[in-house]
Amino acid sequence: MEHKNCRKIAKQLNVNMSKKHWIIIFLMRDFYNKYNLTPKTRMFLQYLKKKKYF
Repeated sequence: MEHKNCRKIAKQLNVNMSKKHWIIIFLMRDFYNKYNLTPKTRMFLQYLKKKKYF
């Protein structure tokens, strides 16, 4: 999904997306593309530490 579409959906849902929200979304996409699975919370936190975002 394109960034523009994500903004549109967020606006429709009345959700204010900050820069930090977008970083998490893009990191989750990166994780999914690399490992072909959606991370569980613990796994994603370890991934964030590895990427030095946490």
